Amino acid sequence: MNSIDRLTTEMDEAMAQLKRSMRGIPVAAFAGSHKVLARALATLHTELRWARHAAIDE
Repeated sequence: MNSIDRLTTEMDEAMAQLKRSMRGIPVAAFAGSHKVLARALATLHTELRWARHAAIDE
């Protein structure tokens, strides 16, 4: 497994853990912050995966 695969796997695990830990938290503002964070990490995740494929194809 290369470093980008390892990084994206760790990001997925961290977000899943955060989602599990948020269960039952009634604070709507925190849920909004989580949504912003999740979208930003999803964008980063996608960019990293594309960069990995571009690096391999060269």
